[in-house]
Amino acid sequence: MNLFITGWASPLPNSLDSTKLAAKYKTMENIQQNAEEIFPKNADVIAAWSMGAIITLGILEDNPLSQLKRVILISPTLKFCCNNEMAAELKIMKRGIAKNKEAAMKSFAKICGVPDKITESEPCIYSSDELLAGLDFLEETEFRNIIKPKNCEISIICGEKDKIIPLASSLEVAEMLEVKPIIIPNGNHFDAFNYWCTALRYSQN
Repeated sequence: MNLFITGWASPLPNSLDSTKLAAKYKTMENIQQNAEEIFPKNADVIAAWSMGAIITLGILEDNPLSQLKRVILISPTLKFCCNNEMAAELKIMKRGIAKNKEAAMKSFAKICGVPDKITESEPCIYSSDELLAGLDFLEETEFRNIIKPKNCEISIICGEKDKIIPLASSLEVAEMLEVKPIIIPNGNHFDAFNYWCTALRYSQN
C-alpha cells in the first residue's frame, strides 16, 4: 500500500489517486501514540511532504516501523522554525489567517511556488482553526534523534531555493539518515513535490 502524507495546507492532488491523505493536526506526542492509525500496517511505501515529512520523522524518532520498504521525504526538516526569520514568518502567517484566510493562503502558495492555475482550481479545504492548529504544531515541534528503519530505502527530495524549508534544513535530515538527497536546481517548495509527482506518474505508466 502506498501512503501519501500531505503538507500543512495542501489537499490531496487528484493525480495521486493511489495514495491516501493521513496528516492530522495533533501534538507530536499524540501522533507517536497513534502511529498505527496514521501509518496502517499494510502501508509499506510512504511519501511525505513538508509538514507530512515532519510527522513521519516524529514517528521514526519514537518507533521505526518495521513494515516499511521505502520512505520518500519531500522537503523535510527537524525544526520548522529553524531561525528567527522563519519564526517571524510563522507569526505573520498566523495573523494573516486570522484576518483573511483566503488572502493569506494565496500569499503562502506564491511563496511555495505553486502555479496560479493550481491555486485557483484547488482552494484551501481547511478551516482557519485547523490551519492555526497546524501552525502551532509546526512552531512547537523539534527533533533530535531520528532512528533509521532497518531494511528500508529512504529518499529525500528538496529544492535548492526553497523558501519554506531551507535547503540546509533538509540536508541536516539527509546527513542524520545517511542519505544522499536529490536537490532540484533552483527548485522551490512546490518543485520538490512536483518532482516526486512526475516520478510517480512515470513509474505507474
